[in-house]
Amino acid sequence: CHSGSMTGGSLMVGAGTDASTVRAALVNAPASGPQCGSSGMSLVVPGDPDTSLLYRKLADIPPPCGARMPPTGPLTSQELSRIRKWIADGAADN
Repeated sequence: CHSGSMTGGSLMVGAGTDASTVRAALVNAPASGPQCGSSGMSLVVPGDPDTSLLYRKLADIPPPCGARMPPTGPLTSQELSRIRKWIADGAADN
């Protein structure tokens, strides 16, 4: 996801980016971009997937702001469950 050209939310994750760097860009980071920047939401709120914009953009129809992710179609229920559990468990660097 999010490599190559700039995305609507300004999150850039290039090839070879390690997991710790991606986590640091997500956890407690404020939403940005023209559609979500004024939402007051954080991308990932450790322990709270329901207020995490990342999770809501993956799960909600429609999302609270911007377009649903990923643009290629919804994640499987197993993938979505893994992300929800990771956030609910504190979004650890693991």
